[in-house]
Amino acid sequence: MASSQEDISNITFRAEDVHSLNIPDNQFDIVASRFAVHHFSDVNRALGEMYRVLKPGGKFYILDCSVFDGEEPEREINRIELLRDSSHKCSYSPRIWHQLLKELPLTIERTSLIKEQYELPRWFDRMGTDQNSREEIFRILNSLSSECKISYPFGNDYITTYRFEILATKN
Repeated sequence: MASSQEDISNITFRAEDVHSLNIPDNQFDIVASRFAVHHFSDVNRALGEMYRVLKPGGKFYILDCSVFDGEEPEREINRIELLRDSSHKCSYSPRIWHQLLKELPLTIERTSLIKEQYELPRWFDRMGTDQNSREEIFRILNSLSSECKISYPFGNDYITTYRFEILATKN
């Protein structure tokens, strides 16, 4: 581990369930989650736990898969992600992220929707997506409305997805 290699002694690595952290309140200056939230079974509970262990004035950071606002992308892109990765629960749109964050006493410093393009078949291969699921994903992509296709361009060798980044401070 980097901490032992660099002689850093103030880092401890632990495995915890984000839905029920065995950590006292107000312990951390920074709480960060990178590409994990879309796997959480109860996002409100997990965010509450992350908030609980954060010190007042501490930084709350999330970077996760996201989808465009709207019924069609929120439904169809999550269908695609579930076909690609069976552990996927939900990629939240900016609209839903803002609703989730309103429940917590945080000051939002920055949010950003980031467009990403992935090479195919590598995007599938990373998750071991089977051929039937790959074909179903292309059926879904081809059946998207023209408006949705503008936000989600794709081809035989690439797919477009989004990430959402949040930086906030605990009040």
